[in-house]
Formats: sequence, C-alpha cells, structure tokens
Amino acid sequence: PFRLARLQKVQGVAGLGPSTLFAKYGPSSPCFDPTFPKRVRLGLRSVGWIESEVVDWVQNSRVH
Repeated sequence: PFRLARLQKVQGVAGLGPSTLFAKYGPSSPCFDPTFPKRVRLGLRSVGWIESEVVDWVQNSRVH
C-alpha cells in the first residue's frame, strides 16, 4: 500500500518551499522539473503526493 504525503511533509522531505515546489510544475518556470512526482488531487483545493515517489526523487536528484 502507498502513503500520501501532504504539502508540509513533501516540503520537509524535498527541502523546498511551497512556491518552489509548485513552480516545479510550470514549464515556463526556471524551477520546472518534469521528473518531479505528480500531484494526486484529493479534493477541490487539496493535493497530495505518493510519499515513496517523493523520497525516490530526492534520492535520485542529489548530485554525488
């Protein structure tokens, strides 16, 4: 089973502020990242992310 992470959890795991996090989805944004996990719509004004996808993205996006 997968777990959904809400905004605060994703911010903490990814180390991103809310503006930067949502800018990852805008193709015209300098922060755009097509590899960032997709949001899951939970309601009209509510989104979440699959927690394991966010953790994988953080681990794979680090420069070694």
